[in-house]
Formats: sequence, C-alpha cells, structure tokens
Amino acid sequence: MLNDAIPPRRVRLLWKIRRALASRRVPWFAVAVGVLLCLPAIGSGFQPEDREHQAAIAIGAAPFGTPGNPAWGNYLAKDAGLLPWIASLDWQLTFSRPLSVVTHWVDYKLWPESSALMHAQSLLWYALLIYLGALLFRRTLPSAAVAGLATLLYAVEDAHGISVGWLAGRNTLLAATFGVGAILLHDIWRREGSKLAGWLSPFVLWMALAAGESGVGAFAYLGAHALFLDSNRQRWRALLPAALVFIVWALAYHDLGFGSRGSGVYVSPLEDPSSFGALVLNRMPVLLLGAVGVLPSTVGVLVLDGSPAVFFALVAAALFGATVCLAPLCRRHREAKFWLVGAGLSAVPLCATLPGDRLLYFPGLGVVALLALVVRAVVTRDSLVGWTRPIAWTATCGALLLNVVVGPLIMPLRSRGLRDQTDALAALAKSALREHQPGQHLIIVNAPSLLTSGAMLSVHAGTGHPIPKHNRLLHGGPGAVQLTRLDDRTLLVRPERGFMRTPFNNLYRREGLSIGTGFQLTRFQAVVTDVDDDDMPTEVRFRFGWPLESTHLSWIAWSGHEFAPFTPPAVGESVIIHPYRDSVPLPRPVDEPAHQAGLVLGAEE
Repeated sequence: MLNDAIPPRRVRLLWKIRRALASRRVPWFAVAVGVLLCLPAIGSGFQPEDREHQAAIAIGAAPFGTPGNPAWGNYLAKDAGLLPWIASLDWQLTFSRPLSVVTHWVDYKLWPESSALMHAQSLLWYALLIYLGALLFRRTLPSAAVAGLATLLYAVEDAHGISVGWLAGRNTLLAATFGVGAILLHDIWRREGSKLAGWLSPFVLWMALAAGESGVGAFAYLGAHALFLDSNRQRWRALLPAALVFIVWALAYHDLGFGSRGSGVYVSPLEDPSSFGALVLNRMPVLLLGAVGVLPSTVGVLVLDGSPAVFFALVAAALFGATVCLAPLCRRHREAKFWLVGAGLSAVPLCATLPGDRLLYFPGLGVVALLALVVRAVVTRDSLVGWTRPIAWTATCGALLLNVVVGPLIMPLRSRGLRDQTDALAALAKSALREHQPGQHLIIVNAPSLLTSGAMLSVHAGTGHPIPKHNRLLHGGPGAVQLTRLDDRTLLVRPERGFMRTPFNNLYRREGLSIGTGFQLTRFQAVVTDVDDDDMPTEVRFRFGWPLESTHLSWIAWSGHEFAPFTPPAVGESVIIHPYRDSVPLPRPVDEPAHQAGLVLGAEE
C-alpha cells in the first residue's frame, strides 16, 4: 500500500488507498476531521479552574503568576476547605505559562461569558497543530502516503480531545503547537539551509516553553534529529541555540520561584533527580501505554495502583509487540530511529507529574509516525520475515483498531468529558449542601478523594451559589473508614487504606508525618496518632470547637453515590462507613490512654 513501486493488479485497492493518502489534500482533510470530532468541546462550558482564571483577571491579578511564600494563602484555602487540612504548609503549584495566559486574557476581555468562543479558539489552535504535524511528517517520513496516514492518526488521537475541551488545559495544546513548529523549522534549516528558519526555530521553541512546561518535549526530537536525520558535521553545534533557550528558561524559571513544592505528584528533575528517576520507572510505562492507545493514562495509574499484575502484563505484551515490529525497521530506516527516540525521550520530562493523556502530544507524535511505518512494512512485507509476520500483523491490527476505530468514537466524548465531570461535581455539591444552614461549619467525613470537596465547592461557587465559610474534609479516598468517638468534641478516624494511599491524594503532600504532628484551623484541630512504615498517617484525631451534636456543625458522609446526612457515634462507640453500603455500627471499648493523650507533641501549623 505504501510502497513507491507500482503494485500488481491484485493489490489495486491498496494502490488507490496509497494514492489517496499521498494526496496534498490529506492535511486539510485531517484538520477538518480532527476539528469535527472535537466540536462537542464548544458546549463543554466553564470548569472550576476557568472560573478561577476569570476571577483573577477581573481583579487585576498579575497575569504571569506570582510565586512567593504560599503559607498564608494555603492556610486561608485550607480554612475554607479548598485545600485539604493535610496539605503541606509550603504546598505550591505555580507555573510560568505567560503565552497561554495571554490567550486566556484575550478570551476573558473580549467575550468573558462566552465559553463557546473560548473553545473555538482552542479548536483553531488544534487545527494549526494538525497542519504543522502534517508538514513535519511529510519531511521526515519515507513517502507521502506514510505521512498522510500518520497525519490522519494524529488528528483522530482521542487523547487530544481532553485539552481541546478544557480551557485551563490549553497550555499543553499551545506547547505542542509551537513545539512542532520549532521542530519543523529546525528541519528546514538543517536540510535546506534556510537562515530565516534557523533564526525562527529557537524563537518558536521559546514560545513552546512560554506556553507550558510540556514544551520541553520538543528538545527530544531536536536531539533525535541530530542523531539520525542530520548528516552535516556541524549538527551538534546546530543544537546550541536550542540549548541556550532551554538553559535561560530553566534558570529564570527556578530563580523566579516557579514550580512545585510540597507535592508528591509534581517532582522537579533538577531539584530532586533521584526521586524523579524512580518516578520515570513507575510512570513511563503508563504514559507509553496511553500514547499507543492501549490504556488511558489516568486509568493506567489506577490499574497500576490496584492491579499491578494486570498492568505489567499489558506492558509486557505491548513491549513485545512493539519490539517485533520496530526492531527490523530501526535496523534499516533512520526515520524509524528518529521517531522512536523522539517519542521515548519526550515522555521522560512528563514523568515529573501524574500521568494524563492531555500530556501526550509529543510522545503521540512519534507513536503515530511509527505506526504508519509499521503499517507500510506489514503491507509491503518490508523488514518482516518468518515468525515475525503474524505477530506484526496481530499487533498492527490491534493498534489500528484502537487508533482508527475506538479513538475517533470516543474523541467527541473526551472533548466534552470535563463538562460531564463538572455536572457531576455540581450534583455532589448540591447533595452536600442540601441540609446545610448558613453559618454552619460543613464537616465531610469521607469523599472519593481529597480533590473532591475543593473541586465541588469551586464549581458551586463558580455558578454563583454561596458556599460555607469553613469546610472540613476529614478523609478522601476509597475503602471503609472507621470513626471512634472519644469524647463530646473528639473523633478518631482510621481509614482502611490510610490517608495518603491513593495516587491523587499525594498531590497535596510529599513528606511523611510523625506521630503527634498537629494541624490547627478555625475551631478545628487534627493530630496524627499513627503512621505506616513510610510515615504516612493511618489514624488521626480530630477535635472540634463545639460538641459534635452542636448545631454549629453540619455533618455529611459519602455513600458511594452522593453525600448524605451523617450522625456521629455516641461517646465510646465506633462506626464504620463503607461507601456503597450503609453505615455499620461497631461498638468497641476505647483505649483512652492511647487515644486521649491530648497534647500536641509537634505542630506543623
């Protein structure tokens, strides 16, 4: 199908497909298909982060981020319940994305209440990304037909629908657009000697970094280009402008205080290389499975956490199939080496945060190019001999099924998926506040995760509804939660899986805690009374400013479907809350000396 030689009559259909894929209209067709599949994003509305951006711009907040000492802001956010009580006091996520901020500023100044026009801007950026990708594929793949197939595969990659439909996630889309543009200009400069392209490439590369940190993925392809596509003796010297851009950006980023602190999800490769190296081994397989389309990255994190044997079986199968298909190609075609190394290296910096499909623009770029090359090899029997053919056929058919059939079917859903998530959070907030009275402190005994309460309250506030001034989420995470009433104001909480043993909860804390560490908020105190082998809390004593039956407190618990009113147990009794079941009373004697040694031994706040 993808061979330049005229095929025999028995493959006339494949020859026609080859001609169609080689047409110069394919990039425009791919743009049209990609935008059409993401069109439901127009109706996805505002998300919690979008309302926060809008409010910040409305009050004249600094448009490019304000790193600094976050302690006081964190305390206020925790006191309001927008951050969980267990978050580190120095917790900070401050990212430098000025170019992305400018696009949001345009949105909120010109059409502040039209989310449809804001999403239309994202669709235009996605159209530009597909077109630039098409130009790059044509220059770096062995035939126009292979490039056409890669372009179509990239356009219908369902993972792209997430950031197209999420306004606050536009930074990854912009970083990919400018990153691909920089790679394209670098290739034009090196192959054609265009001085204009040589000057523009570093500038566009800086724009990729100014759009979002994920723009560093472009450097992986520039390095792979020097290794496999650039035959000039000065090819390594040609990378100096890109290296200078990266060094200046990295130094400024660090010296100005941008980045993450106190989070177990975001880890800086420069500040903590050993921890980052361990995360690469853990997160890289999740990202690559997501890029190939075997398993969405977010789902992969959950599978790895809950069923590691199943996850590693999928990784082994995918790795074996990829090796059989790609090893012969890499021995014979330098283009395959370029795309393989570029895809692999571009995934490494993404391991600095929790895997998500919205990050897969750069790894996915190489994956679709490699898949197009494999399809060509399978159809023309190029480089595949003997026992490798049936395996290659099976792996290729499976990959095409996922990327050509399943991907386009779910891409419209993923492009508006955050709207469904926002609607679900709004429904949760409505159930949580159903019986809440003004002036009460909202006490949420348990929730699906630590992210839940802050997100649902942000959504509720973003739609113009008032929220309680003080909100307390005691535990967020799956599994049963045991509560023991120690006295009229004190509750001992022991979750089945501990307080931090879920992938998403680690967003708020990286370091462990010692027994006796305390957290103090308005009329609320939390003291760690037991920890696991990693010093993560497994039991916490909560003390309130009023008796637990006081009308100042409004109690709710997560049932597995919604929040429902909750009545604390009597003094000296225990109760187990198990999501998807009714609460099961478990009276048991309370070891008062162990649990009521009431002084805080060490306080974080």
